[in-house]
Amino acid sequence: MSADAAQEPLVFYHAGLGKVASTYLQKRVFPALDGICYIHRNRFRTHPRVIARRAHSRYLLSRECGKYLDRRLKEISSIYPDARVLIFFRRHDEWIASHYRRYVKNGGYRPLDAYLDIVGDHGIWKRDQLYYMDMIDRIEGYFGRAPFVLTYDRMRRDPADFNRRLCEHLGARIDPARLGTSPVHQSYGVDRLLNLRRLNQRLRLPDPEDMSSLRGKTRKSRRLSLYRSYLLLLAAGLMPDNPAARESLTPSGTMEAIRRHYADDWQRLLAYEAAQFDEPAPNPDEPPTPSRR
Repeated sequence: MSADAAQEPLVFYHAGLGKVASTYLQKRVFPALDGICYIHRNRFRTHPRVIARRAHSRYLLSRECGKYLDRRLKEISSIYPDARVLIFFRRHDEWIASHYRRYVKNGGYRPLDAYLDIVGDHGIWKRDQLYYMDMIDRIEGYFGRAPFVLTYDRMRRDPADFNRRLCEHLGARIDPARLGTSPVHQSYGVDRLLNLRRLNQRLRLPDPEDMSSLRGKTRKSRRLSLYRSYLLLLAAGLMPDNPAARESLTPSGTMEAIRRHYADDWQRLLAYEAAQFDEPAPNPDEPPTPSRR
């Protein structure tokens, strides 16, 4: 064992927000890293035992946080108070729209403005849950240092540059032979998701957001609900489209309202990311690279 490995190892923690390429990173990028020990997400619960061996000088943990960011931060900071946190962001309107598409795919039937209600704040997601700079402040409060931040747009514009900056921060390098590039989730068209939402509305099955909070024996019910949702998704693909009555899954007016509401927060986030590399902040009004995910 090297002298460096005998010392207290350095722990990096990727707090995955979900729908910001977290699964892609966990399955394609992180396993290709050399110079750091990545504990795969399927073995996440083994991290205390693995890190206690001190076989490596650097370790990388990654876990999707979603709405449970504070719970995850508290858990990790209680074990590794000196951990370095990585967190990646996506423009608010794009981020919540991607979450919403997954919600519909899993059986959701509410419209987008009832999923995130910018006006009355009666939605499944609350307005305060989407303020990125507040998330950064909370990370600093738990760990006493600023997190490392990258944006989803940077990844889409130039994946090689994104990976280079990530590696520089981790003190690692990527083995190109092990780097995966294929997508990890299947995307579904708007027509199919609209058909699926209509089916969900007619059936009025338990809301997937309510099912996701169930634990213990009810996890079986949640799994059955997901299987049922995939069967309905197949059925939705067989339904004919009706262009005359077609509605938008993510109405442009609702999306614009979300973007405007969080515009200042997004601009501050872009400036924060750019400051890490001594770069000028990009134009926050520039539309992100089109994506169906």
